[in-house]
Amino acid sequence: MPSRLTTVAKNSMLFVAGYVGTQALLLVPICLAFKLPLKSLSVPIAMLLGCAVLGAATFQWARSESAPAESRAWRFAFAVSLQIFLVISVLTYSAVLVGISSAFAALSYMAAPTFISTLIGAVYCYQWMKRKETAT
Repeated sequence: MPSRLTTVAKNSMLFVAGYVGTQALLLVPICLAFKLPLKSLSVPIAMLLGCAVLGAATFQWARSESAPAESRAWRFAFAVSLQIFLVISVLTYSAVLVGISSAFAALSYMAAPTFISTLIGAVYCYQWMKRKETAT
């Protein structure tokens, strides 16, 4: 039977690998559409990789079996909120960094949707985890 550390490491690696693969599938068409060299996306890619590592850590923390069910629901809502906020923030900053958007436009048009989507994601995930925990 694998140890807890092995299971956590395997789950984290699967999360990061899936995350990086998805981001690569999204970034390649963007590079082609805006005729951006891949080298100009090295900083955004590094920041997205940081989001993946942080996301893996927070989701593992949220899944901690030693915490009570109510606490796991709150933790999962926090992890999802943090991940949504970080990814949208990194993508917005990256758009400004590579010249696709101006800083004014990014702040004007992305601040409210970022806050609203983070809030909606947190409420939904909390309710989902609460139902899942009470069903078992």
